[in-house]
Amino acid sequence: MLKRIMSLFMVLCLMLAGFAGQAEEVLPEAVQEVYEAAETGEPEEEAAAAETGEPEEEPAAAETCEPEEEPETAEEICEPEEEPAAAEIGEPEEEPAAAETCEPEESEMLLANECSHGTQYIRYEYNDSLPSVYTAVDEMWHYRTGTARPLTVCYYCGVILDTPEEWETDCTELYEHEYVDGVCSLCGHVACTHPITYHQIQRDGSVPAVYTSVSNEYHTVTMRALPMISCVVCGIAVEVGEWQDDYTMTEHHTYDMGECFYCGHRNTCTHENVFTDYIVEYGAVVTPIDDTYHSINGSTFGLLI
Repeated sequence: MLKRIMSLFMVLCLMLAGFAGQAEEVLPEAVQEVYEAAETGEPEEEAAAAETGEPEEEPAAAETCEPEEEPETAEEICEPEEEPAAAEIGEPEEEPAAAETCEPEESEMLLANECSHGTQYIRYEYNDSLPSVYTAVDEMWHYRTGTARPLTVCYYCGVILDTPEEWETDCTELYEHEYVDGVCSLCGHVACTHPITYHQIQRDGSVPAVYTSVSNEYHTVTMRALPMISCVVCGIAVEVGEWQDDYTMTEHHTYDMGECFYCGHRNTCTHENVFTDYIVEYGAVVTPIDDTYHSINGSTFGLLI
């Protein structure tokens, strides 16, 4: 700034001296440069650079206030690190798909995990290539005797737990008849024709019965029961009905000290007509008297009925 003021002062002095028109010829090169710089208003350094055509040097990064070069590493620029794996931060890993885990099928899980095979039984596997002997037992069953091997079977799930390799002879097991036109095709047993039948029921003990007194002799019982018709000769149920929730039948009282054990009925009979019934103990001597009477000689006791 001081140099520019001095230059302007020198130019002013020359103009006053009358040399303004010849300033370009007589002034030294240095004064001429100052003069031209004063007319153009360019700083000396910039004018010199314009004459020489050389590019100016770029100022340093610090002088131009340009930002510094970005650090190359992630640690220098404080970028967030990659999230650690789930195992490093304690998060549970994703469970693999069922197909990738090779889990057992439901039937295999039942055998391996649920059934402990706590109850087992022996079932014979007969060799059908060898003859067997069948013996009738009743209307429903017959025995089969032949060559077989005993299989160990689970009572609950039915899985065969052991199958021996050796066969045994004279193995006997109970089987049902296989009737064809009233005759078993295996043992030849002729089925019963059920000439005499009777009605009976099968009670459901899990449901309590209801007793209602009718008289001094009977009461009714209402219960859940399965009615059926059975054969007197063979004992087989010929007809089986359906379960009924309110099946009702009549029964005799069962008295104990004058009160029915089941319905609680108290006997109100006054016993006006009674008779004595004698019970003869074993070893008494009985002697006939005539066609109507006989005498008894021995220990007896009488009951009032």
